[in-house]
Amino acid sequence: MAQNDAASKPQAVGIPQFKLNIKAILSSVAAISPDTKILLITTPPFNPSTATSWGRTVSRTKLFADAMKQVGAELDVPVVDIYGPLVAAAEKEEGGYERLFSDGIHFTDEGYKVVAAEVRTSIERHYPSLWWSNMPMRFPSKFFSNMTAPLVVQAGELGYFGDVDDETKQGDKAATESLE
Repeated sequence: MAQNDAASKPQAVGIPQFKLNIKAILSSVAAISPDTKILLITTPPFNPSTATSWGRTVSRTKLFADAMKQVGAELDVPVVDIYGPLVAAAEKEEGGYERLFSDGIHFTDEGYKVVAAEVRTSIERHYPSLWWSNMPMRFPSKFFSNMTAPLVVQAGELGYFGDVDDETKQGDKAATESLE
């Protein structure tokens, strides 16, 4: 998420190069897998009182977060802004940065909760068909009825949650027959 790029040394890059790098990565993904759905994520903030190595500065890190938003806007790719919500969460109470960052840079459980909430919101907004509750169920219902039992499915006894097309049912049937 560009923390190293935003540092001043040893692997730092400038904003123009950073933007070119992100565009090259996106271009590579699109060439290999054109149907892949992408979410860009901004550079997160860091705890300036503990993450002072490599010349990180708050202002430079914010520039990289903004640059990611610019690339997303230029390429029409959704961007998850984690910089703003993490700063807001950290500034809500004294010691907030310590609560969100274990070593000043890497997230704690609380930091990951903030990030996960933003990613979830973005998936729901930009790719609702990929949200778990909107995706077709492809596991047999017996799999979920007793999670402690080994998964053994008898052909012809497949169950589904919700509507499943005939092609999927035939594929599942063939797959389970191969397990016998």
